Amino acid sequence: MKIAGSQETRLAGGWRQRFARLLALASAIAALFLLAATLAPAQSSSKAAKQGPKDDSRQAERLAGEGDKAAAAGKLREALADYAQAVKAAPGDTGIARRAAAMRAQVVQALVDQAETNALDGNIVGATELMNEALHIDPGNTIVAERLAQLKQMPKEYLPPGDKEDQELKGPAVLKPQPGKKAVNVRGDSKSAYEQVARMFGITVAFDPDLTARNIKLRVNDVDFYTAMQLLGSETQTFYRVVNSTLIFVASDTIAKRKEYSEEVEQTFRLDSAVAPEDVTELLRVIREITNSTRISMDTKNHSLTLRETADKVKLAGQLIKELEQARRDVMLDIELLEVDRNKARTLGITPPSNVQAFPLNSSDVAKLEAATDLTNLLTLIAQVFTARGITASPTDVLPVGGGKSTFLLTMPNASAIFSDGLSLVKSGREILMRAQDGKPATFFVGQRYPVTLSLLSTSLGGTTVGGAVTSTTFAQTNFAVGQNPVAVVAQDLNNDAKPDLAVVNKGSNSVSILLNNDNGNFTVPTGSPIQLGTNEQLPSAIASAIFRATDATHLAQPADLVIANSGSNTVSVLLGSQSFDGTFTEAAGSPFTVGTNPSAVVIGDFNGDGNLDFAVANEGDNTISVFAGDALGGFTPFPKSPFALPATEKGPIAMVSSTFNNSGKPEIAVLNAATQNIGIFQASADATFDGTFTELSGSPVATGADPVAFAAGDLNADGFADFAVVNQSLNEVTILLNDGTSVFTAAAGSPLATASTPAGVAIADFTNDGVGDIAVTNNASSTLGIYAGLGSGEFSSRIELTVPAGPLAVTTSTLTTSGLPDAIVTASSGSNNFVTVLLDPSSFASGSGSLQTPYPASEYVDLGVKVKATPSVHHDHEVTLQLEFEIRALSGNSVNGIPIITNRTVSQTVRLKENEPSVIAGLLDREETKSLSGIPGLANLPVAGYAFGTRSTSSNETELLIIVTPRRMNERIRESRPKYAGRGGATATGAPVPAPSEP
Repeated sequence: MKIAGSQETRLAGGWRQRFARLLALASAIAALFLLAATLAPAQSSSKAAKQGPKDDSRQAERLAGEGDKAAAAGKLREALADYAQAVKAAPGDTGIARRAAAMRAQVVQALVDQAETNALDGNIVGATELMNEALHIDPGNTIVAERLAQLKQMPKEYLPPGDKEDQELKGPAVLKPQPGKKAVNVRGDSKSAYEQVARMFGITVAFDPDLTARNIKLRVNDVDFYTAMQLLGSETQTFYRVVNSTLIFVASDTIAKRKEYSEEVEQTFRLDSAVAPEDVTELLRVIREITNSTRISMDTKNHSLTLRETADKVKLAGQLIKELEQARRDVMLDIELLEVDRNKARTLGITPPSNVQAFPLNSSDVAKLEAATDLTNLLTLIAQVFTARGITASPTDVLPVGGGKSTFLLTMPNASAIFSDGLSLVKSGREILMRAQDGKPATFFVGQRYPVTLSLLSTSLGGTTVGGAVTSTTFAQTNFAVGQNPVAVVAQDLNNDAKPDLAVVNKGSNSVSILLNNDNGNFTVPTGSPIQLGTNEQLPSAIASAIFRATDATHLAQPADLVIANSGSNTVSVLLGSQSFDGTFTEAAGSPFTVGTNPSAVVIGDFNGDGNLDFAVANEGDNTISVFAGDALGGFTPFPKSPFALPATEKGPIAMVSSTFNNSGKPEIAVLNAATQNIGIFQASADATFDGTFTELSGSPVATGADPVAFAAGDLNADGFADFAVVNQSLNEVTILLNDGTSVFTAAAGSPLATASTPAGVAIADFTNDGVGDIAVTNNASSTLGIYAGLGSGEFSSRIELTVPAGPLAVTTSTLTTSGLPDAIVTASSGSNNFVTVLLDPSSFASGSGSLQTPYPASEYVDLGVKVKATPSVHHDHEVTLQLEFEIRALSGNSVNGIPIITNRTVSQTVRLKENEPSVIAGLLDREETKSLSGIPGLANLPVAGYAFGTRSTSSNETELLIIVTPRRMNERIRESRPKYAGRGGATATGAPVPAPSEP
């Protein structure tokens, strides 16, 4: 019974267990179904939303493994590419990100080392290319960017020795009469006399139309050409000017005529050494003050100055530039970084004394020693005392202390020194050789790029952008009243004073306003402004400017002219600048010219390659481009096949720009088509075969996005090719299209850019003066000008909003002041208020010290190591003054919200040394302390009582960084210091007489 009962009980218990398991399984399945049903809406909604990228850990590990293999084989570039792909596959894997960062730093450092080697060898071009390549790999590396800027400021070639320099005068033309002396016997009017005498020496003559002929008689023997001309001029009261080697121009010898036909020369001087904008500006100031010349234009981008002045002033300016542009002396900086073990340096291998023993002597021992009769007996007695007291030391190692009844013997402590340990003081070291210029800084960095994941600070930082706003006071702003509804503006030197002036078309009043530049943002209105257009010149909508007329013997300089598209009358007006250079204009012969329907834009270029400027007009109403050929006299005729019909896929041309889009060297135009929302790109043949027909380039048309109303062309990613910025008005956006150099355009990362309300106009210029194009956009409804600073890769910082007058429309840029920085010019119209607003680009914004903010990144790399900035100043006594700035950045070992705290120490030193004499910077210490605990686990770490169960020890390690900088001479280009003579002393001058300087 018990057995049966036991079996029954066992069976029943097993059944219950199986039932319980089945019940639990069913409950789990039901819970899963319930959970799935609950999560289904959330999952469907999350799928509808944009999903974030998922980590592919397996793929990332495979790519990282390939990167490891490539790195082990020395193929650093392949390893970097593999690591970059691995990071894309698993963005959240910090281990792979750190390996990629380390490899990137290694590749960049290798390129930087090659660049410095090229710089030392004098190959500045090669060094710059390598630095550019390194910056392309690591765009955020500020150290590489700073060193690249320094290399760009080094001249790529030095002025050759001797008198024949680029700075010598290339004009005016030199007359080349036939040599020899002749007998002159002429009679008649002055014009025929000039022609006969000049013909004898192979020279032809042109005359001023105002010259009045008079009868003369000249008979003289054995005279050369110049003597004959001098006699003729004296007899006829005339003078001549050289036009070319075989032609002279004769006019009446009056003050007015000499001023009108003064010998003027236009010369452009390259500036190889003064490559920084401030250097060019300073050189311009010096030349302007010394030569008393006002017609000097500065081109900071191409590093040149252009003078249009009399020959003597231009020659003087050339000599000044030659002296001031002597290449700076180069110095090689030999920099050594040594990490020294201060613990070992402090001991130098010395083992200090460890213990001392004291042995008392009683009165009998002292009496025994005093009874010694000689030295030998004394030594014997001392040995007996030492034996009795157990002293094993030599008598020379024992020191007696005291006297009388309290005499002791002290054993001298033992110490040892191993000076060979001094050879291992330096734990690590590195030597860097850098090329630097006299007075120019050189920067280098030794360390690593450490990745910091900033998204650990907050989960909201991943895609957050921080917008920056700058008040209107950041850009100095001045408003100038113009005509009604100004819709377009152009900057051009209209009065030949080397400063850009402004011409504004006023659509509402059918007029053109002229503003003459007085520098520093100030403009004046000349007589005759605004210029009222004719009855057949209605609703002016676009304007362009250039010098259409060529120089000749009568006009050595020509004023700028204007071309205006009139959308209401379907015409184009050509206004020729006055020869008086006073900002007034007259209508050209045949103007206005009939074009297509509703002309909306105009551009200027030499489309047929004959050296004369032509212009093209976009006609929105009939989808054509009218093209006119210039004759270099201010006259224009349509090309045979003008107007040029746009392709069927391109309708509604509203804007047009000219640039080079495929590096062909031929004139090209880009046309913005509003109806088809694209850009057409066309090329002219630039030869005599051009008949008004353009060839469309591959990749054209380019899609622009919805509602394009304006666009601009310029280099937005520093690759040398013109890109596009297109305003999409209804979307409140600007689309960025990057050119690959073959006229194929793709949208940039981060495109489109958000704008304020109703963007209307756009311009491209380098406002930040960093070599990368920036964008300015007018926002009509919000009355602001938005500026986007280019970051170098086609991406831009968050915009700056500048307040401008209500209703801003068109915007253009030009360097209006001597700062060399591009300024913005905006047209604005709101009711009775019609302005042109000038906003001056401040140097603080161009130097990066403005309030510009960039999007907050999810992660960044910080430089950990030593940054050194050295500026040498070379003296004539073989000495160099070094201005040294050191910045040391390291991890502190602490963090806040997972973000490591970086320590930053800076040291500055200015020292004057002889060449090859080192300067040592010391005192940069790093201390490490290690505490260890050994004993019974769980008991040894108890407070107080733990000392009974374990032992504690503390060890410290201290290192010191030594920086040794030694300047070494590379060449002898010490800038000459020639004496300048400003005049001679008066009658009361004192001092020793000196010889007058010889004429140059």
